[in-house]
Formats: sequence, structure tokens, C-alpha cells
Amino acid sequence: MAAAKPAPPIPPVDPRVISPLLFNGLKFLEAGDATGADLLLQTYLGGAPDDADGHNLAGLAKRELGDREGALTHLERAVALAPAEATYAVNLATMLADTGEHARALETVQRVLTLVPGQPQALLTYVQILQRLGRLAEAVTAARLATTFHPTLAQAHYNLGLALFRSGQSAAAVAAFLEATACDPQFADAWINAGVAQKDCGDLTAAEASYRRALVLAPRDATIYNNLGNVLTTAKRPDEAVDAFRTALTLNPDYVDAKANLAMVLRDAGDIEEAIALLAAANAAHPNHVSLLNTYGNTLRQAERYDEAIEILRQAIALDERHAEAHNNLGLAYALKHRMDDAVHHLGRAAALRPESSVISNNYGALLLRLFRFEECIAALENAIARDPNYDDALVNLGIAHYMLGHADQAIAAYKRVIARNPDSSFAHYSLGVSYLEDQRLAEAEVEITRALELDPKNALARNTLGVLLLDQHRVADACAAMRAAADVNTSSAPTFYSNYAFASLYDPALSNSQILEIHKEFGRRYATADVDRTKPHRNDRSPDRKLRLAYLSSDFRAHSVAYFFESLLEKHDRSQFEILLYSDTTRKDAVTDAMRAGADRWVETGGLVTDVFARQLVTDKIDILVNLGGHTSGNRLPACAVKPAPVQIEYLGYPETSGVPAMQYRISDQQADPAGVAEPWCTEELVRMPHCFHCYRPHGRAPDVAPPPFLVNGFITYTSFNVLPKVTDRVIAVWAEILRAVPNARFLLKCKQLRDVRIQQLIRDKFADEGVDPGRIDMTAFVPSIQAHLNTYAKADLGLDPFPYNGTTTTCEAMWMGVPVLTIRGDNHRGRVGYSLLHAVGLDHDFVVDGVEAYVSRAIALGRDPSPLIAVRSGLRARMAASPLCDEVGFTKELEATYRRLWRRWCTGPETFMLKPPPELRADDSIQGVLVKTL
Repeated sequence: MAAAKPAPPIPPVDPRVISPLLFNGLKFLEAGDATGADLLLQTYLGGAPDDADGHNLAGLAKRELGDREGALTHLERAVALAPAEATYAVNLATMLADTGEHARALETVQRVLTLVPGQPQALLTYVQILQRLGRLAEAVTAARLATTFHPTLAQAHYNLGLALFRSGQSAAAVAAFLEATACDPQFADAWINAGVAQKDCGDLTAAEASYRRALVLAPRDATIYNNLGNVLTTAKRPDEAVDAFRTALTLNPDYVDAKANLAMVLRDAGDIEEAIALLAAANAAHPNHVSLLNTYGNTLRQAERYDEAIEILRQAIALDERHAEAHNNLGLAYALKHRMDDAVHHLGRAAALRPESSVISNNYGALLLRLFRFEECIAALENAIARDPNYDDALVNLGIAHYMLGHADQAIAAYKRVIARNPDSSFAHYSLGVSYLEDQRLAEAEVEITRALELDPKNALARNTLGVLLLDQHRVADACAAMRAAADVNTSSAPTFYSNYAFASLYDPALSNSQILEIHKEFGRRYATADVDRTKPHRNDRSPDRKLRLAYLSSDFRAHSVAYFFESLLEKHDRSQFEILLYSDTTRKDAVTDAMRAGADRWVETGGLVTDVFARQLVTDKIDILVNLGGHTSGNRLPACAVKPAPVQIEYLGYPETSGVPAMQYRISDQQADPAGVAEPWCTEELVRMPHCFHCYRPHGRAPDVAPPPFLVNGFITYTSFNVLPKVTDRVIAVWAEILRAVPNARFLLKCKQLRDVRIQQLIRDKFADEGVDPGRIDMTAFVPSIQAHLNTYAKADLGLDPFPYNGTTTTCEAMWMGVPVLTIRGDNHRGRVGYSLLHAVGLDHDFVVDGVEAYVSRAIALGRDPSPLIAVRSGLRARMAASPLCDEVGFTKELEATYRRLWRRWCTGPETFMLKPPPELRADDSIQGVLVKTL
């Protein structure tokens, strides 16, 4: 606000009836000669010690001289001599308030008001002191009382406006300021502050008019030009704003705020170097001006001169540790330097200092969102929205946080609020589509994703998610095309989009092994290099038999398929030989997450760490062997692995294909999945084969008992597949339909998440109908409420039919544990031979592994017509599986540890190795939008 502190009132005097000493003391004081005034007034009081006027003037003189005690002594004496004289009491109260004695100040004016109710000077001073104390509600009440006593007193309405504005009642403040101008049209400060309040209400036209009216009254007031410039800036009239700020600086060349505001307009207009030069000059002239330092540092940040920005903003905070905006901007600068701990500290401090700032709360929440600290993030974002319910950015971020936690309803509600106000927000439509897709509401997801792309055809996030949506709708080729197009945009999210494309390509039966290999190698060419960085040798201790630091990377340390094959390994690792470090990008944590965290020697949360920071952490942690469990699946960290932060790097478990990344040296498999002399051409890593099976399955601890064969009750066989729908290609459906046509009374049970959408159910039924099978013979189910209910569904099935060329893994193990054998084809690539690997480990490969589709159909028909052999298999399958290498946790772990040790010793005796150079840096995309990348 532009209010100026009023000078202490000096009572009018009549020179004809007072001493010349007193009169001249007054004149000296009015002329600014406090020393001369003090000399005359002290002389006068020596002869008139009980003169109240003399003590009042002497107190004012002492105040100007900085003599607090002397000033109080004289002013208190004046009040004691004339307690009903408001002028004396106001001067004393003002002095007390200025020195921090607010309680005494209030008592002083209250005594006057008791003696003279409604006394204007006393009432106005009382309001001002209450505002200083932050007692705004009382200040408003007292100010209203002043306007009641003195309805035509402009200063009373003006003080009411100040109290209302400071209490957040801007609209009411506007009315009060305008009433002050009605009482006194020449009251320039009232016009100025009317403009301030009108701008705060968003009425830029009225604010501009008020400032221009003030300029008529005070044409050389630089403050008014500065305020006018701010209104013109907000109104997106930058040229006029520049003129206003330059005029302010012509009138007052040292006006720091005008310099800062001019620089910000120039910066936002694209003249960032001119803005920086202006701010640098201003900072040289005013080196300790906190607000200027804040603007200067923030402009350097926007110019991507982060180190300089950090230095300047640290100077600002050193001068004023409670400057919330400087903490906010420093936190943003640290975030852009990937110094996340510092960023969290300063943005958190800013949010604590200014909880009423929706912008700061949103910035803090957005940072926490990037770091996957979702609960804290939601608290910050909810505060931002409570302060500004129409803050779209905060609502979108809140929706993302809820999405990441699996709170679909809350996420959808947040996005809908944004779209209701801003129906042309491509990102809001995209985000809503992602939430619908996660909830398998595919029709609604398609509407939103399509709308997002209509609004912004370059929205790579939406293009990628369209690919995921198409994949769930059984349109594999179209899905791959969409994901590839998203990756071609070449932002920092492109590796994720390309990983989706590589993963989706595995579902396309039209692609050959060489084509799939080329797709994966292209990932390596785009987002990795094979160029050695000889400045960064691996400095690990080459002792061959020492304890090794073994790192596992995954985004699926939770109730996920990976857990079935990893939990036992984590538990059984020999901690005398290996220190186990788990690097987790897991977002939806659960009890399995907690158990894995407890089972690790060290748990590292990597969510939100950018690639180069994560890679540096792996180097700092001196990892000996790095095992990537994700391949190209969701949340993978292949770009960090690509610079080879560890001397030995291995792909294992979570992905049925090569990574295509030169830094990944080995891939763990077995002879059945990747036969020697056959599989090597399709893999960029060296294949390392386990003696029995490369999987070790731990069944669910609360799995139901095996149910009797349902065909004994039903009188017909029930085939089944619980695999995700993209594996169930048109060719697979045609083969299954051939089996069903040959076994007319048989039924088929399909279970997968995509079948939650009734359109997808109808699509599958139509495909079977097109193959001559009554759709009524196809039973479908999607979600069930618990893992026990899920496993119990196998009680309805007699024989599993493995899809091809992409087999099941977890589904096959679950089926066998529940007594349901699975018939599979021995394919010509890893993803088509995993079923063989699992069945071989259990000893079922003779009866349930076949070569080619014809043998697959023949065997399925034979068992459909005479399912009696399945009785014995079902009754003994769980015990057989438990005793097999597939469930030999101790034996498997020892074999894998021996493999790790062998690969380590090879490195110890080999030549010097180095990290690899990173690929060209990708263009950054939105730091928050990148969190919401829909992956496979």
C-alpha cells in the first residue's frame, strides 16, 4: 500500500500570546532544525516547567534528535498536564508504538477516547496501532467506528480501507478508498491505494483509472508510475508498462522497485539479456536490496544461468532469512541443478513462511511430486487449492499425485474441475484419459486422449498413451506406430516412449526376430553410446573373492509379478558374500515394498532422480555388479545404466528380450529359453545360462488348496488363459477357436484386466464368432477383490493354453501351483520359450510342450476329448512343483551367486574398463508432466 506515515501533529499557536522562545522553538522544529528547537524549548521550560505545549514540542524535538528517553519524558509530562488534549496523547502513543511499546500506546489513546469519545486523531491513531500489531479484525471495527463518528472525514475512510485490505477484504477496501476520495477528491494516496486494491480484485481497468487520477494530483510521484506499470504488465500491455517504469526511473533514478519491475517486463518480452544487465547495474548500486536480489536471481534462473542464480539468491536469503520468495526461487534453481535435497529445503521453507501463497505451495507440491513423495505433495497442493480454488496447475498436479497412488476417483475429480473451467487444456484431457485408462474405462479414455491430441497434435505424452490404449484394444500395429511417433518428438521422455514401443513390439506376431532385435538396438543407438569415456575408469577393488556390492534396480518392488521371483532371492542371498542394495522407483508402495526394504542392506529411493544424477549416485555408491530387473518395462532405468556406472552390468528377470543397450554386458537365461548356438544372434548382451531354470518362483503364502478337476462335475473341459489381452492375438484366437470347434462341449475362461471394458469383451466374442465359435462358450472375467479370489478362479479351469509367440510367465506358475497344467509351444525366441523353460523345470515338458501349432491343436483336442490324464497331474502338481528346481530357493540362489562371482572374477582378471559417454542431451519436457507418462 502507498500510505505515508503522518507527521506528529503540532498544535496551532498564536504568537501574540506565547513566549518568543516557545514560538521560535516551534518555527525551528517546522524548519527541520531539531537541535536549535531543542535549545530554545529547554530554555523556555526552565522558566515554565508546567507548560503542556512546551513539553509536547520539546518531546517532538527530542524524538527528531533520537533521544527516546528524553522524548518520552516530555511527552508523558504534556499528557499528564493536559490529559484531554488529543494531540499530546497521539504524539506520545505514536512514539511508544515506534519503540515497540504497543500496549502502552493503546492505553494512551484509549484514555483520550474515554475522556473525549470519537476524538478523530485518537481514533485514527488507535486504528493504526492495531494494524501494526496485526490485530486486523479489531482495526477494522475501530476504523468503522471512526467513519460512523466522522462520516465526512477522508482519513477515517482511508484508514478503514487500509485495515480491510490488510485483512484480505480487497473489494470492501476499494469501497472505503473510493469513499475517502469522495470526501476529498484531492486525496492522492486514497486514489493510489484504491488502485492497489482494485488490481488485487482483478479489476485492471478501474485500477488504471485510479492511478491516472492520482497522477493528475501528483504528476511527479514515481510510486504511482511504478504501480501503473504493474497494472499494465498484468494487462499484457508490455510496451506501455515499459514506458511507465522508465518514467518512474526518470523521476527517481534510485527507485529500486521500478528497476526490478522494468527488468521483469523486459525479461518476459524476451529481452532477457537487457533485463539481466539492468538488474546487474541496479544490484551494483544497491547491493543489499533483498527484493532486487530476488528478482535478479530469478531472472538468472530463467536464463538458465543456474549457478549465478543460486549465488545471488543465497545473498538475498543471507540478508533476510524470512524472504519467502527468495527461498522459493532458490529452491527452483536448485531443482533445475538436480540438487533435490537443497530444493526441498528451500521450497519447504518458502511454503512455511508463506502458507497463504498458492503459487509457492504449488511449487513445493510439484517438486515433491517429482520426487514421488506423494503424501507430502498432496498436503502442499491441497493448501494451494484451499487458497485459490481455481488454481488449475495445482489441481492438475493434485490429480497426478492421486493417480500415482492409485486413487483414481480423486484424480478424475481434480482433472474434471480443470476441464470445467478450461475445456481447451490438452494436458488436463490427457491426464483424465490416463486415469480412465488405469481404471480400464477404455471408451472414456479414448475420448479424452483423442481430445488432447485434437487440442495439441504435438502432445507426445498423449500420443504415447494413445499407443497404450490401442494396445489394450487389440490394435498392436497401431499402438506401436503411436508410441514410435511419441518417441520421435525427442524430449527427455522419449526413452520411456521408445521403451513402450520396444515392449509393444513383442506382441506383434508379424515381426521377425531380426526386426525385434533391430528395434531394441535402435534404443541403444538413440539413448546410449558405445563410446568409452577414458576419463572415468571403473575404480572398484579388483579382489576376486571379496564381499561384493550387488545392486538391483526395479520400479516393481511391490505386489507385482517380479516379487514372486525376487523375494526368495533377496531373502536367501549370502550376506557374508554380498551387500544387497535395492534402488527403487516404486510408486505404489505396499506391504511387499516394506518387506523388501527391510530385507535390503540398503534401500535407495530413486523416484524423481534424473538420469545423470541417478548414474552419479550408482558411481558414488561403488556398485560392483548392477542387475537391472526391468528391461524396457514401466519405470525402467536403462538410460542410467547406459553410461555403465558399474563394471559388471546384467539384465535379468523382468523383460523377455534384449535391452539393446551396449553397456549391459550379460543377460541371465537358461538353455530352454535361449538355447546355445541358436539364441545368440537375437541378443546384444552375452547370454549367461543358469543350470536349471532362470526363474525361481515363490508361491503366494495364502494360496487356496487345489480344487478337484472341474470337468468331473461339469462333464466338459474348460480351457483357460489369464494372460494380458495383447498376447491373445488374432492368430491365437483362431487356433483356440479351432480347438473349441473340435471339442463342441468345451468352454474357454479368459481373465485379464482389459476385460473390465464391456466393449473389449464384445470385441473378443465377435472374434470367436468370426471363427465359428458360439460366443456364449467364452466366459470372461477381469478384476477380483483379492489374490486369494484370483487364485481360486483356477478352480474353474482344467487346462491352460499358453499364448504364442509371447508366452505367460507368472500366469503359468500360478496355474501350475493351483493344479492346472499349461500347454505351450516351443517357440523360436525367448518370449516364445519361457513356457517351455518353466514346464521343463517342473518336469512337464514331455506331455505339455509341443513343437508347432499343429501339435498344439492336436494335443489340446486330445485332452479336451479325454481329460482323464489331467486328474493325476492336477492332484500331484503342487507337490511336484514345490520339489522342482522352479521352487528351489536355496539351490537357485547359490547357482545365481556363483554366476555373479564368475562374472566378477572375469572382470578382475580382464583389462581396464571405463564408463561410457552419455548420448546427446534431450530437450527437457515439463518436469511435472513427465511424471505422468503412461508406461507398459
